[in-house]
Amino acid sequence: MCVKSCPRNDTADIECVNTNSTPDCNKFKAPFRYDSTLIFKKACLPSLKDLSPQLQEKYQAIVGSLGIDNIGQGIQDIMESWEIYLIALFTTFIVTLIYLFMVKQCAGVIVWLSIFVGIGGLIGGGFYLNDY
Repeated sequence: MCVKSCPRNDTADIECVNTNSTPDCNKFKAPFRYDSTLIFKKACLPSLKDLSPQLQEKYQAIVGSLGIDNIGQGIQDIMESWEIYLIALFTTFIVTLIYLFMVKQCAGVIVWLSIFVGIGGLIGGGFYLNDY
């Protein structure tokens, strides 16, 4: 079900979008409702500290087997630092343009240098193999 905010306890009213299968979100009481936390600004997961030890063990097994904790942390980090990624993107774009301009200006030098180094390497390799 889609809720406006994650439920904090069993008595708090829930604002949700009513569907055919869930016409009233507030009809669910314990044990179906529990304290939860928002992850990825999209989903509510149970608060581990409020679950019974048996449910904590099952919760950890499910989260661990799916890798939700690692994936979730990565997604959360990206969502929180989107400005840094945007700055890096623009910086990379500018540096790439400068590099392409420099290559265009120095293309002749780079080509001739590559030719001379290649020929020199072949001659040096020939002398090395001749003495070997």
